[in-house]
Amino acid sequence: ESVFVLPSHLLLKFGKKGKAIKEPGQVHEHWFMRVEHAYGRLLEHLLRHKVLVFIVLIILLVYSGWFFMTQMKFTMFPREETTQIFISGSLPANRDKFETEKAIRSIEEFFIPMIGKDVVGVTSRVARSRRGGVVMENEFTVTVEVVERNMRARSNSQLVAAWDPEIKKLPGFDTIMVGSSRFGQSSGSAVDVLVQETDDATRKKVADEIVAYMARMPSLKNASVETQLVFPQEILSINRELAERLGVNIATLATVLRTIISGDTIYTLIKDDKETDIILTIEDSMKKNISSVLSMPVPNQAGNLIRLGDFVSVRRGTTPDTIIKLDGRRTQHVYADLTTAETATRNNGQQPQNAPAVNSAQEKISLPQVMTPLEIADHLEKNLFPDLYAKYPTASILFHGEIAETRKSGNDFALAMLLALILIYVILVLTLNSLTKPFIILLSIPFGIVGVILTFQIHGILVYGFFAAVGILGLGGVVVNDAIVLMDKLEREYNNPVHGKTPIQRVANITKLRLRAVTLTTVTTVVGLLPTAYGIAGYDSLLADMMLSMAWGLLFSMVITLVLVPALYCLAKELKHRPAKKKEPA
Repeated sequence: ESVFVLPSHLLLKFGKKGKAIKEPGQVHEHWFMRVEHAYGRLLEHLLRHKVLVFIVLIILLVYSGWFFMTQMKFTMFPREETTQIFISGSLPANRDKFETEKAIRSIEEFFIPMIGKDVVGVTSRVARSRRGGVVMENEFTVTVEVVERNMRARSNSQLVAAWDPEIKKLPGFDTIMVGSSRFGQSSGSAVDVLVQETDDATRKKVADEIVAYMARMPSLKNASVETQLVFPQEILSINRELAERLGVNIATLATVLRTIISGDTIYTLIKDDKETDIILTIEDSMKKNISSVLSMPVPNQAGNLIRLGDFVSVRRGTTPDTIIKLDGRRTQHVYADLTTAETATRNNGQQPQNAPAVNSAQEKISLPQVMTPLEIADHLEKNLFPDLYAKYPTASILFHGEIAETRKSGNDFALAMLLALILIYVILVLTLNSLTKPFIILLSIPFGIVGVILTFQIHGILVYGFFAAVGILGLGGVVVNDAIVLMDKLEREYNNPVHGKTPIQRVANITKLRLRAVTLTTVTTVVGLLPTAYGIAGYDSLLADMMLSMAWGLLFSMVITLVLVPALYCLAKELKHRPAKKKEPA
């Protein structure tokens, strides 16, 4: 359309009756020409003071860089919310699952009147943690599904702040906590620390110390260790030396133990194509406890019966319902949720109900009440992990979930931006047949990013996310378009004397001819992006940040490009045609 059809359309002119005539009509001065002339006069004035222009732009660039490095923070999805709010807690330890199910009806009845308004539905799980793990029968999790964010007036944190005190007034619960799941995280928590240690006791100590430290951080709440349901187990140990002296064969012992505990299949009956196993075992009354099992006799090689307990000892212990290993080592997760601004205001620095106890010797750490996951990770790595490694050198501690993904995405974005700049430079070198002129065009990219930083500052957005970074990455390939349009026109028309005598006059007169093309291509794109950026006819927080960064980045870079590119080009021409100083004779 642009290459073939549009040029033919421009050759046509339609008369009053709709007939196309090929003769060009009288050219009337368009109102935008007056804008071009005014821009040309302003640009000519700025080019005479281009050193001052460069100083102002450098100050703007330095300020934006300082503000970005010191004030702005990165989080994967800072404004996106899940549609799930959880209530988890426990009853006294002697309650079974049926009593627990009866007790949580009061929580369900609290939310049922809200269904059809802010709430979509309520799901309850007894003997299950909020992350799906098996727990004791007196523990529970109630998940409240809320409507999408753009369909309700209050955010998740505001709903939690309103519901938390009301739910904690309900009687019959030992512990209860209300929170919101974390968007994009399977664990539902922003902070996920993975502890690797083969020794169970050491691993538990490390995890408990992390939880105790997190409980002292005002920016975290609901710090907990991943719980596992533990069953009692009795481990049989054979005194092999004594068994050999008594003439007991280990293989025979294994057969006897299998027969006692699970039974041994002695033969199979087949009737009407159906198989029936005949199993030999002892009476169930003899399996009630381990003492009864140890009283059973075992034949030795001489045919005598030896009591099993004479050479088999019992050690009682526990075993978890599941074993999780990473790289061959047992692991355990420590989770914590972020303290929101609403929660911090409600608690007013006090310990929330049912939170882990903090004694007077371990008061709250002096930290901001609202921190990003990356800031929390940096603090733990500097202030806690070194001490844990010194005490438990065989343990490994690493971050999982959002923190690990955020760090990885940050490195990926830096690499993607570098690759984009290299590819754009190569294309410009091949197009302009110059190694230096593409740098004039590429300078528009950092000023596009400056526009994004200033936009976020004006809008009060100090935490940017994944999609804002995607918008900045896409912005890099778009902002160069305006610079290319100007550069191409300057290269083709500069040597034409009709544009003026001095470099300043020529650059100003040539550049103003492309003002309409530059502004139209940029403004039409920005107008198309702004409705999504500001949620007109529907708000999506993921796309809003990306559209906001692209729209205002393009608009700001257009303004800077209309000054920076002509100024740099004019400076290059003046330096090229500067007369060489003549050497005085000796």
